[in-house]
Amino acid sequence: MRALLYKDLVVNRSTILSYLVLAVVVLLLPYVGGHWVFPLAITLVFPVAYLQQEHKEKWLQLAAVLPYSPWAVVGARYVVTALAGAVTAGCTLLKQLGLYGPAELPSSLSQVAVALALFLLLQGMFLPAIYALGPDRIVEIYFVYFGLILVVVVLILSNIKFIILWFSAHPGVVLALGLALFLVSLPIAVGRYARRGW
Repeated sequence: MRALLYKDLVVNRSTILSYLVLAVVVLLLPYVGGHWVFPLAITLVFPVAYLQQEHKEKWLQLAAVLPYSPWAVVGARYVVTALAGAVTAGCTLLKQLGLYGPAELPSSLSQVAVALALFLLLQGMFLPAIYALGPDRIVEIYFVYFGLILVVVVLILSNIKFIILWFSAHPGVVLALGLALFLVSLPIAVGRYARRGW
């Protein structure tokens, strides 16, 4: 898997660098995106851009003939995705601490935990769909994926007070649920990649 992670860092370095630049810009601009909505949006776009780059380079077809197990190929994607979420969570936390100071640390941590949980939840649905349907149907998956994001946003905005109060009161539970779904989706994605018909 180390070779696959190295490939991710070298071959897709332009995508990674553009993501890091956006994360730093969001970190430095004090009022961009409110709390965690804008950083979460950037993080959700990163795996999509990453997979689009791999689709353009026909990486999944090449990986099928290389001597890598399905666990290594899919696992490397999950590691890179988790790292993107962790970097954005760290940048969001630094931004919150810069804006509100250490006195608001518990509130900042709960907001970062909710953002990271939503990211892991959505990625836990998106990545298995990519490996199940294949790279040729990636546009359809994008529409479904962003439709799910829209549904989540509408649900949050329609019952905003109740949902935000519950999330802020239980950030650990929300983060644990997002992480659990993300981890449970890994063997599903590996199985779909191993039995790919595309």
